[in-house]
Amino acid sequence: MTMKTISKIVCGWCLLFCITSCSQIEYDIYGTLAGSVVDVDTNQPIEGASVILSPGGKNVLTAADGTFSFIDLDPQQYTVMVQKAGYSTNRKVVTVVVAETTQISLTMQKSE
Repeated sequence: MTMKTISKIVCGWCLLFCITSCSQIEYDIYGTLAGSVVDVDTNQPIEGASVILSPGGKNVLTAADGTFSFIDLDPQQYTVMVQKAGYSTNRKVVTVVVAETTQISLTMQKSE
């Protein structure tokens, strides 16, 4: 083999490697669930409410603006439960879809 032939083979392999490594497609297989929790009477955000996801048992607290999120969830149906001392527990069933953010809003009512 001549040096020119070897160079062509090496360049061909390099080009093939670059094309295959750069064109790899990565598919998103998870979804996100995001939402907010507000007082039903005042419409004010509720900070520090516990948001529990089932199945999975994941748990987060709402931020000062009443928002929360769960990332990298398997696409399926979930029950979202929100609870906080002084309020009645609330539940909502939602469906998380691949590569999308499912937005929900939950209300809580002060318990008597």
